[in-house]
Amino acid sequence: MQSILKLLKNAFSLERYQRPLTESDRQLLNRLAKEIIQREMQVPAIFILESAKPLSYLGSQALAFFQPILSGLFVGNDYKQIQNILERSHSIDFLLQILEKQQEKHGKELNPCEETNH
Repeated sequence: MQSILKLLKNAFSLERYQRPLTESDRQLLNRLAKEIIQREMQVPAIFILESAKPLSYLGSQALAFFQPILSGLFVGNDYKQIQNILERSHSIDFLLQILEKQQEKHGKELNPCEETNH
């Protein structure tokens, strides 16, 4: 009976989704950011991540659903780790910070309204 009560006590806990990122999680997000930066996709990635931030948990659940199909595309345990990372909304903020720092480092993009003198 005690084990059932203990299980029910933690059944609706949000603690799992508020855990801080581990060093391994940070390394995976840094690798992901590096891939985005190498493809020069920072601006669309920032836009998509900002738009989808409230839906990150649903994304993690979609990954759980499609795991049998998609897990072969990932190396090692990365798929499950990405799924766990997406459960925590602050992980998206961490990835956004990396991308925004890189965007600032490489210089801001030219405003399309500005004229350039050649």
